[in-house]
Amino acid sequence: MNTSVSSETRKGLLFCAVPDNGQISTTVGDAGTPQFHIPNSMIFSPGLMKQLETVARTVWFPPPKPVTHDNVAWVVNFCADADEYRKALLSLDAAFGATSPIFNHPRAVALSRRDLMAKRLQGVVHLTVPRCVRFKVDSPDSFAATFAAHGFDYPVLVRPEGSQTGQGLHKVDGPQDWAALGLSNGYGKWHFMTQFYDTRSANGRYCKVRASFVGGTWAIRAFRDEPDWLITGSVRALTAEHRDSIKRNVDALMADTAFCAMLDDIAARVPLDFFGADIGVSDGRFTFFEANAAMTMARPSTEGLSTDPVMQNVYKTLERQLVTHLTHPNDWRAARHTLPSVAETLA
Repeated sequence: MNTSVSSETRKGLLFCAVPDNGQISTTVGDAGTPQFHIPNSMIFSPGLMKQLETVARTVWFPPPKPVTHDNVAWVVNFCADADEYRKALLSLDAAFGATSPIFNHPRAVALSRRDLMAKRLQGVVHLTVPRCVRFKVDSPDSFAATFAAHGFDYPVLVRPEGSQTGQGLHKVDGPQDWAALGLSNGYGKWHFMTQFYDTRSANGRYCKVRASFVGGTWAIRAFRDEPDWLITGSVRALTAEHRDSIKRNVDALMADTAFCAMLDDIAARVPLDFFGADIGVSDGRFTFFEANAAMTMARPSTEGLSTDPVMQNVYKTLERQLVTHLTHPNDWRAARHTLPSVAETLA
């Protein structure tokens, strides 16, 4: 891909979709107009999107007519969640298979489903990967039955499919919690149950690091230190003291050979071109939380960080890595992996 190519010779395809359930969110922007938010979609910065749009056309699933290989040299797939975009991923894989360069190939996205990613990362040295099971709620006893059938211990985490934040997430501390959980979740929905590990450090704090991966290389995108186990979102502003604390922690992790080897192993195992991984850090111990392509990494996640000089350097570095990788379609990771089809993985 050459970002100087004119729009008349656009050979790329930007593949987007609305979730299978048809649900998106809307807010009113600064200009007073509606802003539409597509959940669990891969996120690039506005500047990078403008570059891509000069060399690629955008197709929304389902398109008016089938997408084919004709005049398409490469594809960037923005559908980042195997549960919410099952139909779109199946369609893209059926149209292109493994024959064309696809950035974040649908086959790689399918393998990033929460339970499948946990299996994929089992055995990574220095990383505790909690057991994760996908199940369908088809009776009032589905939650407790899944817990018993798979040998879980209390507490466990339960969330509906498609949830990449704390929305819909429940921590079940004992059998008394199942009844309340059943009332708050509708029948017929797929859920994930994950073994809970207490990652509290000796100082009573919970720490989470987010690593970003581009083309098999990694960098630390963020470090959070909170009093509660549920660490979601981003801080709205960073004080000088907070920045110094983050720098000390990040420097310590970068000097930790076990931590670096762990991230190298994750990079080697996951065939996505661009994704993030959240990992709990506790006194030299590391616990896997999640890894997928739907994380916010290359642009500010909250307004308060948009002008912070430390974070701006992180965003700019990530964007440079992305541009470098996007300009070499033959290096996209799916081309180096023999992956099962989306239909096989999500059967």
